[in-house]
Amino acid sequence: MNRKVIAITGGIATGKSTVTGIFEKLGGFVISADEIAHEVIRKGKPAYRKIIKAFGRSILDGHGEIIRRELGKVVFGRASRVKKLNGITHPEIIRHIKQEIKKGARGKKLIILEAPLLFEAKLEKLVGAVVTVYAYRSSQIKRLAAKGYSREDAVARIEAQMPLPEKMLRSDYVVFNTGARKNLLPQARTIINKELKIV
Repeated sequence: MNRKVIAITGGIATGKSTVTGIFEKLGGFVISADEIAHEVIRKGKPAYRKIIKAFGRSILDGHGEIIRRELGKVVFGRASRVKKLNGITHPEIIRHIKQEIKKGARGKKLIILEAPLLFEAKLEKLVGAVVTVYAYRSSQIKRLAAKGYSREDAVARIEAQMPLPEKMLRSDYVVFNTGARKNLLPQARTIINKELKIV
C-alpha cells in the first residue's frame, strides 16, 4: 500500500482544523497533536507530576486537574518557562503520536497529523510532507476576537509563534485560506493526488 503521513500546521486561527476536516473527509485518518497534548498532562500521567513540581499547584482546579489556561498564564511570554514546559511535554507527545501513527496505518493510505507547533516540537521528522495553512493576519485577529481575545492579546499570541512565512518556507505545500471555504477542497485534493500518486 502506498501510505503517506502528512502534517498540517500553521499559525493560530488560520483555519488548521477546517483544513484538517477536509482532508479527513477525503479519507485521511486524523491524529490531533493538541488532543494528545491535553491527554499527556492529565492527572496521573508522568508529565502531570513533572509540571506540578516545576510550576506549583496554583494551576490546578478543584479536582486536581491542570487548568491549561492557568498554565498558559504562568509560562506565556517567559522563554525559560516555555522551554521547561516543552521539555516535559514534548517527549510524551511524540511517543503518543508515534503510537497513533502505527494504529492509524492499519488499512489507511493517508494519515493526517494536525500539529500547530509542528516545527517548534520538531515533529516534522515523523511525517512525509508538511502543509502550512495560511490566512491573512487580519483574519487571524478577527477569529481570535470572536473567541473573546482583545486585539492586544490576539496580536501577542500571533507574534509569540513562529512567523507564518517561516513555516511556509519549511513546508512542502501551502493551503491558502484567504477566500471562500469552497476554495480549500481543490487545494487539498491536489496535495493528496501528488502525495499518493493518484492519476
